[in-house]
Order: sequence, then C-alpha cells, then structure tokens
Amino acid sequence: MKRRQFLAASLAAGTALTAPSLVRAQAREIVIAGPSAQAKMFETDVQPIVEKRTGAKIIMDGSISVKHIQTLIAQRSAPTHSITWFPDTDMVTAMGEGLLAPLDGAKIPNLAKLLPGSLPADKLWVQLKVARFSIGVNTDKVKPPIETWSDIWTDRFKGKLLVPAYALTQGPMMMTAAAHVETGKPLAQAQYEIEAAYKRLKALKPNVLNVFSASPQAIMLLEQGEAHAVVGLFSSVLYPRMRQGMPIDLPSPKDGAFGSPNCLALVEKAPNASLASAVIDAMLDADVQKIMMQKTFDSPVRGDVELDPGVVAADKLVSLDPLFWGKRRAEFAPGYAAALA
Repeated sequence: MKRRQFLAASLAAGTALTAPSLVRAQAREIVIAGPSAQAKMFETDVQPIVEKRTGAKIIMDGSISVKHIQTLIAQRSAPTHSITWFPDTDMVTAMGEGLLAPLDGAKIPNLAKLLPGSLPADKLWVQLKVARFSIGVNTDKVKPPIETWSDIWTDRFKGKLLVPAYALTQGPMMMTAAAHVETGKPLAQAQYEIEAAYKRLKALKPNVLNVFSASPQAIMLLEQGEAHAVVGLFSSVLYPRMRQGMPIDLPSPKDGAFGSPNCLALVEKAPNASLASAVIDAMLDADVQKIMMQKTFDSPVRGDVELDPGVVAADKLVSLDPLFWGKRRAEFAPGYAAALA
C-alpha cells in the first residue's frame, strides 16, 4: 500500500489522531510533532534552554511520523501543532500533502550558519542533526575489522549477519549499500540502481541470520555474540551501550557511512508561527547543537561545533535523496522482501 493510500485508509477507519489533551495552542504554546524515541532527551536537556530563550511553552507530542502526518491532514484548517520533527523522507510526504510552510531566514537567522545541504532550495524544512548509520560489530568476533561494505558479503559472516527490515529508516540504506557493491558506483549514485540492489541482496542471503525490526533486540544479539555484525545501527542507539563497556563498535566503511537527517519544519497555518520560528532558531544555536550531539552522538549541522570523539561531520556522511525515496519507497518494498526471503 502506498503511503498516501495508507494515510487515507487510516483516516477513513477513524484512527486516533492525537492525544486527547492536545487542543488549539494557547498564546505562548508551541506543540512539536516529534519522535517519541527522542522526547526524553529533548524534554530534559533541550526544552528548558529553548523555553528560556524564546518565552515559549513547548509540548513535545511524541509518536511516529506517519501518525503525525495523519493528524496534520485531519487538522489541516486549524492545526494544533506548530513544528514537525521528521526524517527528511517523511518531510517529502508532508510537503506533498501541502502541510508545510516555508522557513523565513529573517525570523530564523541560524539558517545562514549551517553546513551546505542542510536546507533544501524551497526552505520547507531544515536539518536539525544527522544520525550516522553504519555496520555495528561485535569487536570480539569481527577480526580483522570491517573495511568496506563488500566485507559483509564474505563467508566470514555466514549466518551471523542481521539486516534491517525495509520498513525501518535503514531499509533504503541497506538497498543502497547493496547496489553500491553490485555496481561499484559511489553510494550517492548507487541509490538509484534498484535492480542491482535486488541482485546483490539475494547474494547476501547465506550470511543473514535474521531480518530485524527493532534495534534494541538486534543490539542484544550483537552483544551476546550470536550476531557478529548488524547492518543498520545508528550512533545514537549503539554508542551508549559501547560506553558502558559492551564489546561493540560502529566503524565507518572506507567507502562511506550514511547520514539520516532529523529535520524541523513549520506547519502550514501553524499557531503562533513567529514564536515557532524562534523555537526552530534556538534549536539551531551552537550550544544546543552541541548538547544534542553529546546526548545522542548524532552529527551537528553547524561547522562551528567541535565534534566529540567518534562523531563524524555531517557533511562527510552520505544522505539519501529524500525526494526519490519519499515518493517511490513503497514500490520497492516487495522486491526487498523477495530478495531476502
């Protein structure tokens, strides 16, 4: 089912669209449609700073992007949310539904201080931070270390490799890595070689222990040594366990690691739009960017933020084409599943 069809079906079926407590925003209230996985970090470490700088009262409504988009469609004429915090591919879906308003550089001066590529030409969203996606390894089991993406196709990973379900953010990245190995093209070019990706994924099957749909379970198998490598782990998920002494690491292959941008956007007809713009601007302040890097191990989108050890600069990571994957992702799902079946 295509994303637009899914959204329409969900609405017709009377899907619960938002928490009952959310009502039309009051004078200084800004409601963010954001990821539940990052709500605690935001509320504890970022929200107090942003509220102090802007005078806003912020409410983080944590859920998955698809449910947030359902809500925004249903409330199109009078939205309760002012800001969306989505992956870039889901921003494409929101854009297609006409749910986003352009960002104003006069109201968000930090837009001029970001790394190249952080802001699309139409300024409908801006990158907030970039999670690094690579190959998690058990350092007791993987010797010598992984050097390139082609290493996971070798016999030393037979029956010991976990790969991501296509529905996860990492699914298109797994396809891109496969197409890169098959064609020899750089990752950024290989992402469009879908048939090559299917072919190389089929060749990976002898090495696949399982297809995972939840990162915590995948990390547990990695720590136990049942899996020797996991394709599709994020820095924010793996590094906290690594720092607790687990024998795991997230090396970046020489041929490139992926970046998955977290993005912010202003909702069309947003309540308190000027204040919401100030909130977005404050989240792009250098010290706030540094706090988020330290808490999530994701890459900041400002070049003037000194990187912590293990954090890769955002402009050194390969981000997928959000327009291509945002519009065509659903059609590739059956081929991905069939290749690994």
